[in-house]
Amino acid sequence: MFDCYVGPCSFECSLDQEGFSACVSGISYAGLLDGEHNFQVRAVSSEGKTDPTPAFWAWTIDTIPPDTFISSAPANPSNASEVTFEFYCTGGDCTFECQLDAEIASPCSSPKTYTDIQDGQHSFQVRAIDSAFNTDPTPASHVWKKQNWFPTSLVGALEGRIGHSAVWTGTEMIIWGGFGYYPFYPNRRYFNTGDRYDPASDSWTWTSTIGAPAARSSHSAVWTGSVMIIWGGDGNNSEHYNDGGIYDPASDSWTWLDVIHAPLKRGGHSAVWTGSEMLIWGGNFYDAGSGITTFYNDGAKYNPQTDHWTPFTMLGAPAPRRYHSTVWTGTEMIIWGGRDNSFVMNTGAKYNPFEDSWRATSPIDTPS
Repeated sequence: MFDCYVGPCSFECSLDQEGFSACVSGISYAGLLDGEHNFQVRAVSSEGKTDPTPAFWAWTIDTIPPDTFISSAPANPSNASEVTFEFYCTGGDCTFECQLDAEIASPCSSPKTYTDIQDGQHSFQVRAIDSAFNTDPTPASHVWKKQNWFPTSLVGALEGRIGHSAVWTGTEMIIWGGFGYYPFYPNRRYFNTGDRYDPASDSWTWTSTIGAPAARSSHSAVWTGSVMIIWGGDGNNSEHYNDGGIYDPASDSWTWLDVIHAPLKRGGHSAVWTGSEMLIWGGNFYDAGSGITTFYNDGAKYNPQTDHWTPFTMLGAPAPRRYHSTVWTGTEMIIWGGRDNSFVMNTGAKYNPFEDSWRATSPIDTPS
């Protein structure tokens, strides 16, 4: 709408720099294309005098909605209870509306963080609104599942087995040994194969079998910080072992341990790494000929730098047993629980390798 201050007047209008032509206030234009436009109007007096400075108005027509894109989102699946989304739009400055699951869409900005995400399937949508108030009709979306367990890849994985060992290197899990029932129960097949699992890439790498110890289960395994030490265990035909091997993942190679001064053959024992030595304790030996099982309460310290075994005192040691638990505190090895042929035990003791001494754990309030 337009008018002049001194009347009566007539008017001439111009759209987008086209020539002026007679018009009246309230003139409208249809079919204008997206883009920049301008309008001018000048008054003409009854004497034919024309306004030398036409009134001017410029505007932009924008009917094209923006596109919305998500540039960062949680992995699918994810175990994160706090998730953050980053997003942007095409077509200049935009505002955004976000929606999580069945919630109502609400104004938001990038990055957008949600907390207390529960286990299960989730969806996130975000739509951009440009400065012309065009709304993206196809919001960007992301679907993911929040879970705490993730299946490992089966590509390159070992055959199914039990009685194997596992250590963590800081970047990989190393699996070794064990047995399976092949072709069916109760036929046991023992393994001397191993596999390294990298959780970052969800990939498996077989360990070398060249120079590896004989196939076995119920052996012990410790990680020293650079190598894995395997010792003892049970094998085919009720065989027991007092040998082992040192596996170096950096070179994918094995080195044998001294067996001359090693403890007696056994399985079901425990092992811990002190930072400089491996401590072996307990376990059992089954004599297939007599059918007699012997349980042990002796142990020894193994130094991989010198390849030397040192037995430790049995004075004050717990009763003989197998399948007990063992931890290293930084100064002592603690033994607890286990069983022999007659009893399941709720006793234990602490061994100090620096003093070569045992102290019984308290029997008060122990688990039954």
